[in-house]
Amino acid sequence: MRKSLSWRTAAVAGAALVTALVVYAGVRLLSPGPSAPPAPSALRATVGVGQVNVQWPPVDRADTYVLLRDDQVVYTGPQPRGVDATVTKGRHTYRVQASTNGVPSPLSEPVVVTAGDGWGVGAPLVAMLPKVLPAAPKVDGPWRALHCNWQIRPGRNELGPSEHGAGTIGMRYRLVCGANLTVALHAMWFSSKDAVDGYLSRITRDSEALRWNHGSGFWYTAKNEGYLKFDDPKLALIVLGVGRTDHKTTRADFLDLANELPI
Repeated sequence: MRKSLSWRTAAVAGAALVTALVVYAGVRLLSPGPSAPPAPSALRATVGVGQVNVQWPPVDRADTYVLLRDDQVVYTGPQPRGVDATVTKGRHTYRVQASTNGVPSPLSEPVVVTAGDGWGVGAPLVAMLPKVLPAAPKVDGPWRALHCNWQIRPGRNELGPSEHGAGTIGMRYRLVCGANLTVALHAMWFSSKDAVDGYLSRITRDSEALRWNHGSGFWYTAKNEGYLKFDDPKLALIVLGVGRTDHKTTRADFLDLANELPI
């Protein structure tokens, strides 16, 4: 009798548990999830030097915003404003989407602007050296009124016998700059530490190692060239070359210019 009673008790308990799970699942399915916030509105876009600033009123219940330029995400965050520092010259369309707990709103109405010259994908390099490099092409830089142009040119470690060179891309971006026809500066932004070492491998074998105010340097006597690296980990993928435009740079000239740089 006890065994029969225990079996019946267990069966009843099991049935009750199944019923409870079914009811719970039904409630979960029928209960509405978090609703989407309204679409952002009243976007205001201001064109600056090498960038576009976009602002909009906060959206009720929104915890995240996504700013898109021509369907490319240029900002994600909680603030109702974003800066597009990688914009290029020309006509661009901006939209914003808000979200609440991951539930997205409709896209805002577009706002269209015409931007001036900018560094595009090279903007992060300029942002890392804001006291040296100009904010945009054809604009005076903060150091010696430096002017720069971006240059498509493979690094030494990217060259090879095939049509694709060495088969790897080591340099993200290169700026070639000059100041008052007296000072030349190359700013090179690499993809990895291996790419930096690969580029400098020949120089480091045949050059004199030295120190400057913000890191290590290499003076390449055979070509009157000097290259600078940074101790700051945030600048570890940047290499600078500085010298005189008349190609008569001396070791002393190189160090003077290096230590003058406002990093």
